[in-house]
Amino acid sequence: MIICAGFLTGCASPATVQGMRPQALAVENRHPFSVNVQVAGGRATNPIWTSEISDDAFVRAIRESIAESGLFRSVITTGSGDYLLEVILVNVDKPLIGFDLTVNLTANWKLTHIPSNKVVYQELILQHYTATVGDSLVAIKRLRLAEEGAARENIQEGLNRISRLKLGGNE
Repeated sequence: MIICAGFLTGCASPATVQGMRPQALAVENRHPFSVNVQVAGGRATNPIWTSEISDDAFVRAIRESIAESGLFRSVITTGSGDYLLEVILVNVDKPLIGFDLTVNLTANWKLTHIPSNKVVYQELILQHYTATVGDSLVAIKRLRLAEEGAARENIQEGLNRISRLKLGGNE
């Protein structure tokens, strides 16, 4: 821990659920179906290196965003439900040093109608976010804020696109 404090001026902390959740998600269509959300591609944070987005935090941010916005009637965590939303973190591109830190996050979003096993939506979404010295003087915290911002923007865009779909439940 002394190495961490001296070398990086702070230890890396993981991206938080609260930091990744969009604040005001505008939903075009509310779908009267249940959805199960699964996430892959995240990593655990190594405190002496850099912040990361874990699968658990990312899936919780997506689930909470869906529930809060009412995009689907319900978000289930067990069973199959009506739809399966799979989000895979494909790439999280982040700088190691800098004043303004920009993180680019690419995720593959796929929505499958469970009864028919038909993919009704699939798209790679790339979003970015920049955290500045005004956000934090501590570089390691700025990087976490940029990572959370990129994840938040990605979640917002993914859910906005899903909200534009016309789901009938019998795809």
